[in-house]
Amino acid sequence: MTSDPPYQPDNQLPESLRAIVADQMPIEIHRSRRGRLELIAIGIMALGALMMFQPFTIALYSYSFLVILAGTLMFIIVSHFPE
Repeated sequence: MTSDPPYQPDNQLPESLRAIVADQMPIEIHRSRRGRLELIAIGIMALGALMMFQPFTIALYSYSFLVILAGTLMFIIVSHFPE
């Protein structure tokens, strides 16, 4: 019984398409600073929503709008940063 070589999707493509795909694939995939800050801003907005809908303390509810507003402003500012 012969063992099959490991699956490599590039081997399934014709030679002409393999060159096109190789040119379009990024060598290194990384998140930009903008992407990380946008995720933090979304997290702040989600925290504000959790603060607004929790039933435990009025103090958290009192500051929830300000937290959502801060997260929204941060998202708007960060989304204008270059990538």
